[in-house]
Amino acid sequence: MRFRLDIRRIGGIGGTHARVLWARCFSSLLLVGLGNGLAAPAQVLPQAAGLLPTITRAADIRSLSPEQADLHYPVHIQGVVTYMNPRGYSTVGEEPITSIYGPDLFIQDSTAGVWVGVGVSLVRSPPRAGEVLDLEGQTSGQAFAPYIEKPRWRVIGQAPFPVPRAASYLRLASTAEDSQWVRITGIVRSAFKSDTMLVMAVAMPRARRY
Repeated sequence: MRFRLDIRRIGGIGGTHARVLWARCFSSLLLVGLGNGLAAPAQVLPQAAGLLPTITRAADIRSLSPEQADLHYPVHIQGVVTYMNPRGYSTVGEEPITSIYGPDLFIQDSTAGVWVGVGVSLVRSPPRAGEVLDLEGQTSGQAFAPYIEKPRWRVIGQAPFPVPRAASYLRLASTAEDSQWVRITGIVRSAFKSDTMLVMAVAMPRARRY
């Protein structure tokens, strides 16, 4: 899991309270990630072969089933980069594990966030968090959740991060909001650095998880 943190001591029963502003998790860990909410309900997309519309909202990608995503809907969206790790590491324990999917890239538009499968090839000029991308690609269902594969993009500006939505443990554990910008409040019980990431154990009401 990766975190962007705003850690502050609020006081209380001994321990540092942390607001986690973003998290990406995997099925072997707590599956989290809640963002700033959807601007509108996801649309139902037609599936007729050869008549696939271009998806222009991240929420519509997330609404697809794996089978629908594997129809390879064309995608053209604009969104802000919320996380980019060219190495694509995931972490289980204190040793980093290289992701088989290559670099980790997440973008979020006004409707939702989504993971972008950059591929195993190196990114010569990886985008940076806070950059706005005009991105094209196609959908795929061959990962944890529907995502964008075969991407190509151009940087068109800078933008603030989305407003994070507060999330309870039960909401996080539902896995329904993977890849979103999130804010949680809890007590940090332990923390360690793994390569370029900070991994923490955070105690929340009704749970204690990484």
